[in-house]
Amino acid sequence: MESFEDLAEAQADGDLDVVALSAGIESGWLEEEGVEFEGVGSAEDGVDFVDGGASDVMVLTAAS
Repeated sequence: MESFEDLAEAQADGDLDVVALSAGIESGWLEEEGVEFEGVGSAEDGVDFVDGGASDVMVLTAAS
């Protein structure tokens, strides 16, 4: 995956669970592309979602 468009296409083709920071700029970009996602409060929460199998991918511009 290299773009939000890639995420939207992958989600349209099948089951892809996406997580992003609720207050992050990524949330707006995902909404613009029509990507459904779960919002989380921190990067650590997002990593936990992916590591725990609750999400397939986390969208984050940079971990801080």
